[in-house]
Amino acid sequence: MSDKWQPIKTAPKTGTFLGFDSVIGVYQAIWDKKIDEFICLTSWGHEKDEFFPAPTHWMPLPDPPKGVTR
Repeated sequence: MSDKWQPIKTAPKTGTFLGFDSVIGVYQAIWDKKIDEFICLTSWGHEKDEFFPAPTHWMPLPDPPKGVTR
């Protein structure tokens, strides 16, 4: 899997990943089946509005630090 930014149209529709947009920058993102769009994942839930635009690019989450288990 690539560790470079890729167009959002190639993002997986399962699991979370790093998303990017020019307003917020980098954040964790996820596919929302209810609205059929990729959205920003925040500490208080999913967001999609004028303050949290849909990501334009994505990349996989990095591996955890060595010695740490999920």
